[in-house]
Amino acid sequence: MATIRDGEKQSRYVLSGPPLTEAEVAGADLPLASYLVQKLAAHGDRVLQVVLGQEWRADWMLRQAAAELSALWRAVPGLREGDTVAVCVGRSALFAPALLAALCSGAVCAVVNAALPHESLHRVLHDLKPVAVLCQPQFDKSASDAKPADCPLQVLGSAESVADAQQLLMRSAQGLKADNTAPAVALLSSGTTGHPKIIRIPRRTLAPTVMFMPPNQWVSLARHCPEDRLRPALQQVRVCMTGGAALKAEAHAWIEARTGRPLTQWYGQTEAFPLCMVVSRQAPAPHGSVGRVSAGMQAKVLDLQTGKRLGPGVDGELCFKGWGFSEEYTDKEGWVHTGDVGHYDADGNFYVVDRVKELVKYRGVHVSPSELEAWLLGHPQVSEAVVVGLPHDEDQEHPAAFVVLAQGATVTPDELKQLVKEKACGSEEKLLHGGVFLVESIPRVASGKVSRGQLRRALLERVTGRA
Repeated sequence: MATIRDGEKQSRYVLSGPPLTEAEVAGADLPLASYLVQKLAAHGDRVLQVVLGQEWRADWMLRQAAAELSALWRAVPGLREGDTVAVCVGRSALFAPALLAALCSGAVCAVVNAALPHESLHRVLHDLKPVAVLCQPQFDKSASDAKPADCPLQVLGSAESVADAQQLLMRSAQGLKADNTAPAVALLSSGTTGHPKIIRIPRRTLAPTVMFMPPNQWVSLARHCPEDRLRPALQQVRVCMTGGAALKAEAHAWIEARTGRPLTQWYGQTEAFPLCMVVSRQAPAPHGSVGRVSAGMQAKVLDLQTGKRLGPGVDGELCFKGWGFSEEYTDKEGWVHTGDVGHYDADGNFYVVDRVKELVKYRGVHVSPSELEAWLLGHPQVSEAVVVGLPHDEDQEHPAAFVVLAQGATVTPDELKQLVKEKACGSEEKLLHGGVFLVESIPRVASGKVSRGQLRRALLERVTGRA
């Protein structure tokens, strides 16, 4: 039976970020599209992005965005503010101009991974109900086959240039309604528990300027790029950030040592975009931490079994509340239950451990796949590693690893199992009882995150001969 003292503790275990400053409130109300055009114009011919070794400059982006906007108007003469435009791309410099063109038109830019299998791409494009689909040249056939029949297709990079590009973009942007709660982009959730959800992000949440890569790409960059090239290149980057997956303290420190730059872990929900954790106004977070609760936000950690609030140092489900969330994703009290497992320390720094549904349960003990993955990635011949649970009649689940090796690697599955055993220091539940399987690539879902469901099915087929 709960006591009064228990209730007092429960009421204390809610962490709040600082209040929003006047500057932050003003920033959230900036007219997004015209602000971006002005910023790009101010940079002139400075390098803005590097894609696959090629450099692209700010003035090129303005010209290309104006050409795409003009072509979009011709394809959809009745384009209205709030209509959805799907942009199907992979790694391409053409994405940024397409995004800017959509924002200046007032349309919601739906970002779609063009490399999705046909069935998934077809489902996403029909769920989005776009007024137009913009795609890279190499994906025009697949996008054409997957889009709704009455939806025009525009191939990026093929539009004719227009005169006075900056003025064209600015006139269009300034003609939009001054409503920063209106959606600017539509993103797809990870789809780890079903089909991906379409999540529309308001214009006001795009006011923070961040640039980041997921942890595996930082590891790959730091491992394979010569240090005498890596460090000078990164000195030109204002802020180095990572997100999308847990990054352990050891790997975090190693990346910073190799790059010579501080690396900030970003954490947030697609439903709220970058608003759960932003540490730019606070002291640097410890390695492995995603930082403290950002301004205007609240956080709590709930026990996975009882749902009670937990204090410092105890893992549970992370929950957040604040001005950036849409009501459709919250409970009746306004909290978003993230499905992520983690904790906070005595100073209020948060640490993300894993996803609730991704934890492996061995004989009643929760095992964090990300911890085992970090150990495997510490081997110089391992490029990618994903750990999932193999169902077992007596032990519930056995941890098993799918590993992508670097070119020319000679390490064996048994050697990798031994590596994990040494790191586990006697913890039986953390051993790779399910085995190590070498694969050429890791399957991913629409958002680019690992498709653990697909890996579990492949594991069952491989080990037991059943799906």
